[in-house]
Amino acid sequence: MNSNRLRIASGVGQLDRLLGGLFIGDNVVWYDDAGSLGTGTQ
Repeated sequence: MNSNRLRIASGVGQLDRLLGGLFIGDNVVWYDDAGSLGTGTQ
């Protein structure tokens, strides 16, 4: 892994602390408590 890549914030502070931030191109998939797949499209 290239350590020179820029980390960005997800906008969810607890997630950023857990993962250490995200890199451009990372994929995040959300599931709700019922196990349904959530979409993150804008």
